[in-house]
Amino acid sequence: MDISRRKGSKHRILSQEQIQIVHESTLELLERTGVQVQCTEALEVLKQSGCDVSNPRQVKIPRKLVAKAIEAAPKSIQVYDRDGNPALALQEDTCYYGTGSDCTHHIDLFSGKRRTTTKEDVGNLARFCDALPNIDFVMSMGIAYDTPRGTSFVHQYEAMLQHLVRIGRGLEAGVLDSGPRNDQRGYYSGPGVAEAGIHPGGPNAPPVRGQ
Repeated sequence: MDISRRKGSKHRILSQEQIQIVHESTLELLERTGVQVQCTEALEVLKQSGCDVSNPRQVKIPRKLVAKAIEAAPKSIQVYDRDGNPALALQEDTCYYGTGSDCTHHIDLFSGKRRTTTKEDVGNLARFCDALPNIDFVMSMGIAYDTPRGTSFVHQYEAMLQHLVRIGRGLEAGVLDSGPRNDQRGYYSGPGVAEAGIHPGGPNAPPVRGQ
């Protein structure tokens, strides 16, 4: 991959002054109007941090707390691929390119006909994208309509894991835990896993060695 592209694009939509205006407006909205927070644990953390959580539909976050959080955030986060190689550096002035997600239909690669997307399609598309040098990360390019209702996101991520080396995004309602396990492989937890009847960290899954 061309290392110059990792330095990021210099194209700017907004001027620095306009960016500051948006930032100030955001701080005012968070502090005066507030935001809805549905997670009980998050409400407790925000309360302990000094936020007004008396109305969960309008949690008010002081601007000084936002400034403190921004200051404490790391300036760069290194993301690795499944072979343990540096893949993405999440930082200022760095731009990456990846696929879109969750198409309901696609053109069959073999017949040329339009039809609903299946789990096999998700895997094939992931494998195809994994071979493209100009793609930095891959999202599930389709919804697996041939899987049990409510569990498609788990099946989609399993299909991606079976065909990806680079970074894959997905599993919005669950958690991918790549920490130590007896078989040293990826493991899923979260809604839909038991219902789907699959365990992507099983013996057929490729190892997850990203950091």
